[in-house]
Amino acid sequence: MIRPGSATTFFVCLMSLCLLVFCGTDIALAQTCTFSVSPSSVTAGVHGLPDPTDPRAGSAQPPRVNVTASKTDCGWTASTTASWIQLLASSGTGSGYVQYRVTGNNAGTPRTGTIQVAGKTITVNQDSDTVCTVVSVSPKSVSVSEQGAPEASPDPRAGASSPRPRLTVTTSKGNCQWMASTNSPWIHLADTKGKGSGYIQYQVMKNTSGSPRTGSIRVDHQVVTVSQGYTGTCTFSVSPASVSVPWQGTDADPRAGASSAPFTLSVGSTRAGCPWTAKTSASWIKLLTASGAGNGTVQYRVILNRSRSSRTGTIQVAGKTITVKQDAQAAKAAGAGTTKSDCKATISPSGTTVESRGSSGQFKVKTGDDCPWTAETRTPWIGIASGASSKGSGAVQYTVGENKGAKRTGTITVAGKAFRISQKEAPENKRGRTLQGNTKKPVAKEPR
Repeated sequence: MIRPGSATTFFVCLMSLCLLVFCGTDIALAQTCTFSVSPSSVTAGVHGLPDPTDPRAGSAQPPRVNVTASKTDCGWTASTTASWIQLLASSGTGSGYVQYRVTGNNAGTPRTGTIQVAGKTITVNQDSDTVCTVVSVSPKSVSVSEQGAPEASPDPRAGASSPRPRLTVTTSKGNCQWMASTNSPWIHLADTKGKGSGYIQYQVMKNTSGSPRTGSIRVDHQVVTVSQGYTGTCTFSVSPASVSVPWQGTDADPRAGASSAPFTLSVGSTRAGCPWTAKTSASWIKLLTASGAGNGTVQYRVILNRSRSSRTGTIQVAGKTITVKQDAQAAKAAGAGTTKSDCKATISPSGTTVESRGSSGQFKVKTGDDCPWTAETRTPWIGIASGASSKGSGAVQYTVGENKGAKRTGTITVAGKAFRISQKEAPENKRGRTLQGNTKKPVAKEPR
């Protein structure tokens, strides 16, 4: 029989025991931590992780194992027994991650290691250099001139430049993939990736930096050095700066048709490879040399001047301007059967109108038997096919180029007489406009 006081004590003790049991269970459950990690396995290339041959390696972050914890205060550790796996952290709390690195494999065989994180195992498999690699890139170094590679031809009349230079890539297997990159903005790669053995085409720009420079081309772990020279800016001198020639020009005896040696300009250059060109807009100056490189000469001829006034033209060589002055033909005494009035030439007809598609034709020149004359035009679309210079009566044959725009007018001048050529405008297309657009633009008149 339980006493009343004893019964109270019993029930108090029983309730305390129950609370202790149930609360202890809740505390034990509350302190249990669970984890999950990812990925569960990793494959690394022969060069390791991050891959140092990847052009992005400079900014690439190390790979990592992600940890997910059931509670923020759950602690965990990370470890590895593989010497070629380097952990960047050994412990953590709650959800997070562990970064790691994998060094390059030069052991000659594939290998496997593990990382233990929060009681979980991550497997790391790495290829060997016998699996897939870039064996070589040749040549190992390249020297390029200041002009770049491929070097453009100094002759503007030449065709396309030489093919781009290239590097030969050799891989251990036919399916080995590789990537190419460069750290130099003046080196342009035509090929940035490939598979198996092959080649990489590249281009080196002209060096205008003012000094020699060095860059590189990287193919996986292979590096090719590119060196480019710089020797200075090209400067030129041309002599003489001006020339005076007789009215006969290079025609020693106009009556015999003989000609003398051509005139010559001397070109001086600060460097042997500096290219230059020669040109003239004077129709009576005929260039025999159009271009060259380094020191050289420009040969040219000057046709005889049959007019009664001197004339001046220019030749541009290597950016320099040379003035050519030619004397007028001296007045000649009238010979037998010729009077001074006979030298007043007439032309017939005095002009013509041609179609827009262009054409050719001729007009007659009538003058004394001993009277010389020349035919000239400053109209670019009119050409003189024959009769540019003659003596006595004769004819001038001309050509007219195609007109793709508005109506236009040009002239050929013979002994002070103008033969005027009017050319019709281009036919309108389906939209009612000519090939060059509006045909109502004013046409510049030929200077007299």
